[in-house]
Amino acid sequence: MKSVLKGRGVSVWVARATIAAALLGIVALLVAQRFSALGLVNVSHVEQTTVYTRGVGWLWMCLPLCTLMVAFAVVLWLNPVRWFRAASVAFIMFAAYVVYLAIDINRDHRVIVTDNHFIRRVGFSFSPEQQTVQYDMLAYMVVTRQRPTRSGRPRYDLECHTPSGAVMRVPIHGLMKLALPEILARAEAHDVLIGDGETGERIPADLQ
Repeated sequence: MKSVLKGRGVSVWVARATIAAALLGIVALLVAQRFSALGLVNVSHVEQTTVYTRGVGWLWMCLPLCTLMVAFAVVLWLNPVRWFRAASVAFIMFAAYVVYLAIDINRDHRVIVTDNHFIRRVGFSFSPEQQTVQYDMLAYMVVTRQRPTRSGRPRYDLECHTPSGAVMRVPIHGLMKLALPEILARAEAHDVLIGDGETGERIPADLQ
């Protein structure tokens, strides 16, 4: 009986140490993301095509959270009550699901810029959202400010106007923000007029 209790005590301390390490890992990754690229973006060039994709840094950022969930699962499993153990299994399954989603979204998010068009692809592989804009179909492009997010962060769209007056709005965030200067330069090479936004700049300071 004493050996069983001792074993459980050791397991509890291991779980506590894992939780502490996971919390420290989350803080460290957030600090690293704030002050460095951390391999968050890959930019590759194939002839006249530039492809912007997410780097492995996004995958590493989900590991501390998954480790934390596994640590909680260990703590719950040590409790003999059945529903605690059921919750432990649920935590493990959820951690595996988070890893799957992180890998899937990391692989599918991309912006492709060519001499003739650009493609913005976001979402998961099983439910992607893709926008394709042909430069030759446009007359005018301008970056417009949208309603900010709930946290107060500014949001911008790239408005693409056709000669007939139709407008396609492409949200600017993440990879689109990095690809924006190249998109505008290539569109201008096709005689697309690039307008100045509300601040009098083609690209607002928030996006630079």
